[in-house]
Amino acid sequence: MGTLRLHDETFPKDEADTAPKIVTRFKTKSGKAIFMKGDWGLVKDTFERFRPKGDELWVSNGRINQIWQSMFDDTRMPFVKQRYPSNFLMINPEDAKKRGIENGDLVAVENDDVIDQLGNKTRGVVSLVAYVTDEVGKGVSYTYAFYPGQSADLIVPAVTDPVTGVYNYKIGKGKVRKIGETPLKKIEGSMSFIPRTAG
Repeated sequence: MGTLRLHDETFPKDEADTAPKIVTRFKTKSGKAIFMKGDWGLVKDTFERFRPKGDELWVSNGRINQIWQSMFDDTRMPFVKQRYPSNFLMINPEDAKKRGIENGDLVAVENDDVIDQLGNKTRGVVSLVAYVTDEVGKGVSYTYAFYPGQSADLIVPAVTDPVTGVYNYKIGKGKVRKIGETPLKKIEGSMSFIPRTAG
């Protein structure tokens, strides 16, 4: 049957008939999502300025459904801390192999081209636990945005989006290299490296 998702009109008929409309449709006149077409000309220069170069990878960031925001409450929940005792870097198997990285390795993400909020160029480094997965494409990696002490903000430029004026904290990049192994690689019942897409 596949993974059921919100706003999915392909739900099995019996489930779609009993599900609230919010489950199968967006709250728009058509029930479809509305995507605004962006003007590439407005963001091209920023993209070219901050895109990965050489052996750097994109290091995007965001949330995961098992952690709430900055973990301010999760730190008191042993099952969350056991599942995520450290922040992670999802890295594509091809990119990991090229760098000699395996699940549970400690990796450094280094960006020598971080712009701070005063416009100064600086260097950012964050250490993360490698999580090798095809959930991210080749050339792209992903980390949790708000993990205390291991924030993705360390490697992203504080540059505002020209359209929205919001800081563009999703376009991180960096050189990813193995700096050692973590005990998580071998401790039974600790951080799981089973693919999150496994059903």
